[in-house]
Amino acid sequence: MSAVSGTSSATELARNAADWWIKELANLMPDRFWQWLTDAGERNLVIAPSGENVSLRLCDGRKRALDETTIERTGDLARAFEMFLKSHRLRRSEVRLGLALPIEAFFCREILLPREVGRQLPDIVRKDLLQTMPFREEDIYYDYAAEHSGPHIAVRQYVIRRSFVDEAVFDLGMELKDFSFVESSTDDGASAPFQLRLSRKENGKRWPSQALVLLAASFIIMLLAATFMTHRGQGDQLESLTRQMEDFQARAQDVRTAIEAIGQEQQVQDALYTHRQGVVSVLDAWEDVSRLLPDHSWVQDFRFMRQQGDAGYRLTLSGLSASAAKLVEVLDQSPRFSDVKLTAPISVDPIEKSERFVLEAQIRPDKSWQEK
Repeated sequence: MSAVSGTSSATELARNAADWWIKELANLMPDRFWQWLTDAGERNLVIAPSGENVSLRLCDGRKRALDETTIERTGDLARAFEMFLKSHRLRRSEVRLGLALPIEAFFCREILLPREVGRQLPDIVRKDLLQTMPFREEDIYYDYAAEHSGPHIAVRQYVIRRSFVDEAVFDLGMELKDFSFVESSTDDGASAPFQLRLSRKENGKRWPSQALVLLAASFIIMLLAATFMTHRGQGDQLESLTRQMEDFQARAQDVRTAIEAIGQEQQVQDALYTHRQGVVSVLDAWEDVSRLLPDHSWVQDFRFMRQQGDAGYRLTLSGLSASAAKLVEVLDQSPRFSDVKLTAPISVDPIEKSERFVLEAQIRPDKSWQEK
């Protein structure tokens, strides 16, 4: 638990510091310059069928519209796409194609999950959708968006039937493999569009690298500004700017330290997990023996020892039983034990009127029962 909590807190610290930095940097810059600085060069061409026309909308990676046009279905759509992209000095291979369909074709729902789900969030969201909704996975495209909401994670799920997408692509005379995503479209523009990826490959989290790039860019901007102010002889402003730079550098170091802490905590967690796979717990073995032995049998001597080399672990039991011979069969039922056998002749205890037994069993260091 400590490793998980440490990772979570370090991640939260790094994310908050990066978000604060980017927000403050954006407030200092003109909107057009900020858009240019944060533009990674990704281009999306969204195709929206509408009656006898088809709308083409070119967007950047942040869904900001760069240009839009409308063409007739009766024309050569493929050539119209090429001409529209050519006017922006783009080739078909340089853009991601998206299909815009009416919002009525989508199903949306919201759920709240505890923050502790961590990396299991994608799998939990998928299982929740398939178990609670009347959909088969092969019949739908689905995706989700998640954001922190107090002690919870607010998850918004989006679903659309594959048949709707297939029909729209067929009507355009195109192939499904040409498209990377499908998004909602509204006539009034009141609802923000959302996108569903047509591929289940998850995108990696890029915010740490983006934050570091912006930190470096802002440091360079501040350095150039300081040089300019020096040449103009504005000493007071230069001193103030220098203090800001020192503060920014300290905050940048906090971000880098937090990111390094994430890597170190993950290494510790991975090492603990790997160690757990090869360790056999004596308590687990004792629990299995207690559960399997019948009421008329009890153990007087319980020995759990590791054998030499890679031979694993061996368990030795001795005690009394009303039917000692059947204990081999009883313990053999557990996936934890193998090679169960009596190692001494069965004798009758004259006082207890029960059979005295001594048996041995090999312990399987098997991941399947360790995780139970």
